[in-house]
Amino acid sequence: LAGQDEFSKELVSLLDEVYTWIRYLHWDELQHPSGKQVLVADPINIAELRQVFAFLGEDLMQEKGRLICSWTVGMEQQVAPAHLLQEAQNRGYYTILNCMRLLAEKGAVQLDIVFISNGIFSILGTEHLQPEKATALGALKVIPKEYDEVNTLCIDFALTDLQNDLSLVQRVYEQISCVGVEEVIGVRGRRTWVPSFARIPAVPKEEELALQRGGVYLITGASGGMGQAFSEYLSSVYDAHLILVGRSSPSSGLPHSSAVFVQNNLADSVSLSEEIAKALQQLGQTSIDGVIHAAGVADYAGFIKDRIVEDCEEIFLPKVSGTVNLFKSTVDYWPSFFVNCSS
Repeated sequence: LAGQDEFSKELVSLLDEVYTWIRYLHWDELQHPSGKQVLVADPINIAELRQVFAFLGEDLMQEKGRLICSWTVGMEQQVAPAHLLQEAQNRGYYTILNCMRLLAEKGAVQLDIVFISNGIFSILGTEHLQPEKATALGALKVIPKEYDEVNTLCIDFALTDLQNDLSLVQRVYEQISCVGVEEVIGVRGRRTWVPSFARIPAVPKEEELALQRGGVYLITGASGGMGQAFSEYLSSVYDAHLILVGRSSPSSGLPHSSAVFVQNNLADSVSLSEEIAKALQQLGQTSIDGVIHAAGVADYAGFIKDRIVEDCEEIFLPKVSGTVNLFKSTVDYWPSFFVNCSS
């Protein structure tokens, strides 16, 4: 699955030299120089993608193949910032989801999925990050748990390396063979990196937390169990001023008089910013000392083969779009911390 960017064109030429059977699904209409067949499909349109897979027919079933997707490479240079999140979802997470659904329908679940992108991981600390692309990692991590004969791999590189050295494409290409051995690989310059886990000691009890007595804290998911637990603790222990954000007010009521409830589902940063400004004015405060994002929607969408875009969008609203909108609405108050809660 390739686009028209220089990286994808060079990668396709390398694949031509090795793979005996290949079809290209380009994001945009493109005549491939080799004369091989180019299939054009919008992966967010499951009906259109089903037609393409039907055209491919039994070729999908003959032997274990590889689905290689580079649709998100460099997309931040092609897409307006306001549309970047949704476009990243379409080219990444939803592409993987819909392709996997259709392959499962055909019974073709012996597959390697290689997702190639840039800006997902901070390895050297100098990368320009594009966190919008990171939702694809969720699908890549879960799919092998549901399908034993499917391996996944994410290869991440820095776009600045590509601008300085086109041989980077060759080094990324060489990592494709690591699918089934590694799950994530970072290519930086002439080195490759894989993640590892290390034990981190707990913070000593005597060490002071980044909480202030009488501070101002914003908590989303105010009506949920975690939101209520945070608000009650900050209220009773730190006598905090609270801005509680949620779709509905806490069932137990507000913890004390110095708390304001804001009804908002985090879908729009403009309205959220206005409501936060009003809440601060009501509290007689001008700053926010910390943000705790505990909002979320229970995930009942089930297995990958049963998931549809609408189900995913409902789940992503508070955790993905909501996080972006919440950050935009609070960053100018310079909070000491921004904590995300998940499960």
